Amino acid sequence: MLRKFFVSMIICYLSSLLVSCASSKLTLTDYRYPRHFGPVKVLETPPDSIRYREIGIVSSKSGSLYGQPLHDWSDLIEAMQKQSAKYGANALVITHSDKDLQGYMSSNSYGTYAGFGAQKGLTGYAIRILNPGDPIEPSPEFIGIGYKLSNLEMREKIDCWGLYIVYLLTLLGDASVGDDIFAGSLIPVIGPFTTIDQIGAQGYYEGQETDKKLMLASGIVQSAFFVDLIITHFRYKKIEHRFALSIQSKQIGRNTIPSFSLGLKL
Repeated sequence: MLRKFFVSMIICYLSSLLVSCASSKLTLTDYRYPRHFGPVKVLETPPDSIRYREIGIVSSKSGSLYGQPLHDWSDLIEAMQKQSAKYGANALVITHSDKDLQGYMSSNSYGTYAGFGAQKGLTGYAIRILNPGDPIEPSPEFIGIGYKLSNLEMREKIDCWGLYIVYLLTLLGDASVGDDIFAGSLIPVIGPFTTIDQIGAQGYYEGQETDKKLMLASGIVQSAFFVDLIITHFRYKKIEHRFALSIQSKQIGRNTIPSFSLGLKL
């Protein structure tokens, strides 16, 4: 039953990656702005005498395995800065920090595997500090682009999780039947198609045709998620890089006249 042990170790490894990786999440509370390419300031309190708009609540988490931290607090702040800039924020206000001890456990016929780590977390909100001539309300065209980018981001997440779940189910299904491991099951997307011909190669067994159909279905579903992920990613990049928000202030005498335009980056 070496194959079951091998697949169990792969699943444990993938699960540990999800636990140990630093991540950042932003929940919109206002309009989304175009990506900010400059530095993102880190503040302890919101500015008093400067106009700004709150874009959303942002948080970041990082873990560690076997008590060894994988990320410093600065790594969490950097992840929050990148996530905030993605939504157009040019400043970040940190409001809360915490540190928790968490663990995980996996058990099979070979034994029980466990680990622990201290998870760090930061919470704050992303803001956009406005220049003197900037308009308070974005244009309808700009708001529409923000919604479109948010929808494409959600679609990317669904594709990634769908591909990941179907891949794991394929591994578990392969580990539950037979004594030999199919190398194709370890390869996402194209692996199930290469495995179909290997099923029953060493002799016919009951349920062979069903296993072939399941592998074919897994390959089709993984391919669908993968292709849609690529298409969605390129659509997102195309919109993000071609459209840019241009807010300019023109000085005429002693008066400042704000101008607002939505242009194309060619």
